[in-house]
Amino acid sequence: MDNYNAGNVAQLTATFTDLNNNLVDPTTVICIVQTPDNVKTTYTSSTTPAIVRASLGVYNLALSLVEVGTYIYRFSGTGSVIAAGFNTFSVTDVTWR
Repeated sequence: MDNYNAGNVAQLTATFTDLNNNLVDPTTVICIVQTPDNVKTTYTSSTTPAIVRASLGVYNLALSLVEVGTYIYRFSGTGSVIAAGFNTFSVTDVTWR
């Protein structure tokens, strides 16, 4: 599990491939992020902050990290490529004295 500091931005990435492991683009990419307080936000490839196509089959979402705790996110593709996967990461708040 990746670990970030509160106040930073996490770069969430999804890679989509076909059955032959070739990179492919879905028609629509969706990312659902669940924050530590169980609030779910849905991002699509047409919203702001947008899911950005980095290259063929590779999509990124820049997520500002405010809450401390464990985040869960799930990318999915629809249309020409139907696929989904999830991951988790944690956010800590380190205060230096």
